[in-house]
Amino acid sequence: MKRMNVKHHIARPRFFFFMAWFLNRRCHAISA
Repeated sequence: MKRMNVKHHIARPRFFFFMAWFLNRRCHAISA
């Protein structure tokens, strides 16, 4: 249970970072 909780805690920020990077790239692509 503890291990799963840690994994979830690590996966959440990574997913958020990926979404921010993807949106940032998309915005730049549209702007360019």
